[in-house]
Amino acid sequence: MKDIMWTVLTCPLGFIMYILWITLLAQPAVQAIFWPILACFATHLSSVVIPLLLYYRQTLQPADHDTRDFPLVLTNPMLFALLCAHSIKDFTAENTRFIEEYQTLKLMCIESYRGQPNHNEISPPPRLISSRLPEKSDPSVIPSENSRLTTITPPTIYNITSPLVNIALSIPNLQPDEMVVPDQLKSTFLNFYTTFIRAQSVLEVNLEWQTRERIRQQIDSGVYTLDIFDEAKEHVLDLLFTNTLPHFLTIYKDQIAVVKRERTQGMFDDRLAIPMVPLYL
Repeated sequence: MKDIMWTVLTCPLGFIMYILWITLLAQPAVQAIFWPILACFATHLSSVVIPLLLYYRQTLQPADHDTRDFPLVLTNPMLFALLCAHSIKDFTAENTRFIEEYQTLKLMCIESYRGQPNHNEISPPPRLISSRLPEKSDPSVIPSENSRLTTITPPTIYNITSPLVNIALSIPNLQPDEMVVPDQLKSTFLNFYTTFIRAQSVLEVNLEWQTRERIRQQIDSGVYTLDIFDEAKEHVLDLLFTNTLPHFLTIYKDQIAVVKRERTQGMFDDRLAIPMVPLYL
């Protein structure tokens, strides 16, 4: 925005001075051309040179941010939403969209395998939302020290395993011969490929050509496995951690501190003194 305002202020002023120099002062056009040149030079400095210098100064700074903040940003809905908004300004929105859709794939795979034999034996532990005694004003309810109110949180992309964990490792009791993607999810995996991996796709992420070619060959073969996008996901996470996260942590350090404080305070329930268990470990 500052670059645009600087251009609006300098360019018209240069051409106005050019016209005044010729008409009112009756000076030669050779001398008057100096004003538009000066305006264009100032615009180039403000919109190209200075932003590049600021960018490289920020990029070359050592990454001194806390690596433990990265999983927190990826798994907290508010912080991840801020990261997505920040990535748009940072021109890396395809990376955050990739992670978001990868988590959606993971959630769909977890739900698909939960309905199969050997995968519904161990149900995920419920998340304790609240714990309280019944209201004393209700005569029909007898208060009890052991009475508690628990609710099951439905799985979302934020309360399953973090994006740092692959899909196969997020499915309980998964056997090596069960790595093939279920038939009902193949179209979703193909859509993920055509959106993020395929060359010239809408949200193509920056991958090494070997990784892109390996995924393309596997897609063309029709054999979809749960780990087909794992290598690409690791590379996207590395891009976010190296290029996007440092600036994000600097801008939103106050919001991150608030989330850390709330998470620390909510780690244990004061009444029951038991840990708050996440939905999927």
